[in-house]
Amino acid sequence: MRKHFFCSLLLVALVSAPVLASHCNLPGSTRQGTLEPCDVPATEAGSTSGAASGEHNFDFAATAGTNYTFTFCSGGGTASYDTGLSIWEGSTQRACNDDSCGLRSQLTWQAPTTGNFVIRIGGFGGQTGSYTMSYLADIPCSTGGPAVPSASVWSLIAAAAAVMFVLAGKASRNS
Repeated sequence: MRKHFFCSLLLVALVSAPVLASHCNLPGSTRQGTLEPCDVPATEAGSTSGAASGEHNFDFAATAGTNYTFTFCSGGGTASYDTGLSIWEGSTQRACNDDSCGLRSQLTWQAPTTGNFVIRIGGFGGQTGSYTMSYLADIPCSTGGPAVPSASVWSLIAAAAAVMFVLAGKASRNS
């Protein structure tokens, strides 16, 4: 009796164990491009039909503590099949989502470190189809870096400094 109980318990544990579904598999080496998520929503459209392993993979740089959202549920995101989204850092899975809104996925994730990551678009059970993924982050969009003064601005700064030097010299003679 005891032997049957433990065998039954083992069988239930094995059947109940979570399985890494195909939509969360390690991404292949092919990249469709690089995304630059920021506080202005953007979209990326494509089709995984005929794609290697039925997936699309996009590189993106993340900043520690920043929240990133990738979605087929809102902001113009949609898909024609049962999607899955996963975020990878090298061969380490950082997040995975399936079925946030019906059979479509949404993944909101906070970057634990600053570095390069991959967002993988897959399909449950190997499904493929067309999609539009909306994405954004809670950081301002880049404006190309800090403004660098032009040569004419430097000329004005130099002229202002020269005038100040001359005026400072006259003020000290009159004291």
